[in-house]
Amino acid sequence: MKKAISELSPEEALEKSVLFALDRKLQAARNAQKIADQRLRAVFEELENLCIDPSEHPTAAENATTLEEAISCYVQYGEYTRSGLFREIKAAYGKEAGSQ
Repeated sequence: MKKAISELSPEEALEKSVLFALDRKLQAARNAQKIADQRLRAVFEELENLCIDPSEHPTAAENATTLEEAISCYVQYGEYTRSGLFREIKAAYGKEAGSQ
């Protein structure tokens, strides 16, 4: 049976308090990740609207081989630069526009 908080020893209450705080932080981190995933999907949807398949375009990013990986690395780890990504996105758009 579950004890009321008033029936807990100080040690038990502290443990529950710490675990509650940890649980809240863990849930907040998960919620933030869900939002980040949605926003990253929106970036790739926008590229799709421009008829760009980022998995087919190489990148100059250090830890990526494709534009898709470079975008993910930028969003998730802060690697590469937005200016570098936009330069590559514009180049990819030019290639796609020229092939149509």
